[in-house]
Amino acid sequence: MNSGSVAAVGEHDHLIEEQQRYYDARAAEYEDLWFRRGRYDLGPKGNARWFAEAQQVEDAARAFAEPGGRILELACGTGIWTGLLVPNAERLLAVDSSPAMIELNEGRYGGPNVEYLQADLWEWQPPAGERFDRIFMGFFISHVPDERFTSFWSRMAEWLEPGGSVFLCDDAAGPGRPHTGTKETEGPAHAH
Repeated sequence: MNSGSVAAVGEHDHLIEEQQRYYDARAAEYEDLWFRRGRYDLGPKGNARWFAEAQQVEDAARAFAEPGGRILELACGTGIWTGLLVPNAERLLAVDSSPAMIELNEGRYGGPNVEYLQADLWEWQPPAGERFDRIFMGFFISHVPDERFTSFWSRMAEWLEPGGSVFLCDDAAGPGRPHTGTKETEGPAHAH
């Protein structure tokens, strides 16, 4: 391994630690963005557009969970998605690196079919080779560094039952937001 690779790994570790601290610190206000409260209010037209798009994604998440079975939710956060997944899950394993996020989520959606786990998703492996029927990622894939992208998908393939499925959603481009600029031709107008 050359010294450039070592520096890149250290840089990414620092970035990941920074992301974990950020989400732990923002747990109490995190949902304000999703529900367009306070400084995240887009006004009547902007909020209407946001909530219409959010409803499409929420409906798709509910449909994804309808078959039930074992669901793994990566970066479960405060529970915006957990609440949609848990009603149909035989077992839901909700994993996040932030204890504050897990605490909020568990206070809302904890139950006999939900297990919460604080873990570093770059290091974590399911217990005893457990596999899942479905894996859900809401607003997480954009946090996967390019250098870890391929290996992360390979690890998820090991966690998924044969014939299982993965659902992911993430931010669309917006004012002041970085994006690849590549339009998703098979998705809705707001998907990039």
